[in-house]
Amino acid sequence: MSNGFIMGYSSATIAELNNTETGEHGLSSDSESSSWFAAFAPIGALLGGPVAGWASDRFGRKTGMMLGGVPYSLGWLFISCANSVPSQNGFIALLLLGRLLTGFAAGWISLSVPLVTSDSELWGIP
Repeated sequence: MSNGFIMGYSSATIAELNNTETGEHGLSSDSESSSWFAAFAPIGALLGGPVAGWASDRFGRKTGMMLGGVPYSLGWLFISCANSVPSQNGFIALLLLGRLLTGFAAGWISLSVPLVTSDSELWGIP
């Protein structure tokens, strides 16, 4: 469910970002920034898969999967705090960083969850 929310979040948010009266501080974005906002999650997902493979080998499959929650949490924290930044550049930077991290986590989880669910040793099946 989280991965679907990550990928679909930009479609509902871009209309609000392009609205000039959006936000407590009147912060909004132009069409180029909105396009990057939509593109950063798939870019992050592209990077998250190889890191998840490395983490699963290094720390174990279950721990590697649980570590994928760290970029999820940080990404949503950055996105939710972006409106409290008073400058336009800081607002856009936090949104893009949050999207990159949540996309990274989506790629991570897309690789590590099937590894954990298919591993019979973790479930006690001989």
